[in-house]
Amino acid sequence: MNKTPLVSVITPFYNDIKYFPETLRSYFSQSYPNIEMVLVDDNSDLRPDTLIPAEPKYPVQIVRSHTKMGPGGARNLGIRHAKGEMIAFLDSDDIWKPEFVQRCIEVFLKYESADWVYTDGYYVINGKPVKKPNSAYFGFKKGLPKGREVNDLHLKGYAFELMSANIVRRHVIEETGYFNEDLEISEDWDFFCRIAERSNVYAVDEPLIYYRKRSDSFHYSKLENYIKVHSEILDRIYNNQGLLPERKTDLERAIALSYERVGIQYLNKGCPHRARYYLMHRATQPIKFSLRMIALKTLSFLPVSFYRAAIKLYELMI
Repeated sequence: MNKTPLVSVITPFYNDIKYFPETLRSYFSQSYPNIEMVLVDDNSDLRPDTLIPAEPKYPVQIVRSHTKMGPGGARNLGIRHAKGEMIAFLDSDDIWKPEFVQRCIEVFLKYESADWVYTDGYYVINGKPVKKPNSAYFGFKKGLPKGREVNDLHLKGYAFELMSANIVRRHVIEETGYFNEDLEISEDWDFFCRIAERSNVYAVDEPLIYYRKRSDSFHYSKLENYIKVHSEILDRIYNNQGLLPERKTDLERAIALSYERVGIQYLNKGCPHRARYYLMHRATQPIKFSLRMIALKTLSFLPVSFYRAAIKLYELMI
């Protein structure tokens, strides 16, 4: 394997003028020398062209779509224009640490069997990074999941990968399939579920990216569709792996976690009535007696300030 394989960085852009300059700086700050950015202007009203330096440190190829494709379609268009044997993803509002690409490529060079390498990262909420990395919130005390662990956690309904924290071999994407352009949301989780079913997954146990969590994001505004989409993805991966009907109970538990997740998001938005609808839905039966679910349902009846205080206490404990 080439010691410095070309890494194509796929960046969909849609009106993110406010955040993109910082994203772009993080791309130009990479210590790894052989990279290119394929910037996909997804029929944006605000053009990113003027933000690109006349003589950029690393190449930036701008591809413009004449129709609004959405993040999955935009990434697919970017992959088709990419020249690299490695495909990285950097959303237009996220940030890489300077060593992100270098640390991932070191893993690919060390393990020729690696198909996909991902890293830990920090959420950025209201412009400020949270204190703990993403792995802490999922309870990954022994490091990020690797190998078959990733697929096993997907089967349990866990969506823990941060979109901008991944590099995948191009041939793996071509063999597994591109992003599903029919999905309005969670096209990234569907993509990683399909790759994890058949690939060797490695991880870098360092938080090397900043993932911006925005209340105006398309995903956040489509919570009602989240359960439907996740249920369909889970049903597909269980069927693909021949796990039904023997593991129907596991599938139902994974779907129950989707209801819990939506309930948590509504609590985060300060909508306890909507949260209770999902937390008390009959589909949550498999997890209704878990301590976390009991705590969430109790908090949904209290003022929002109690929930926010509980979150801060939890962050101190993990």
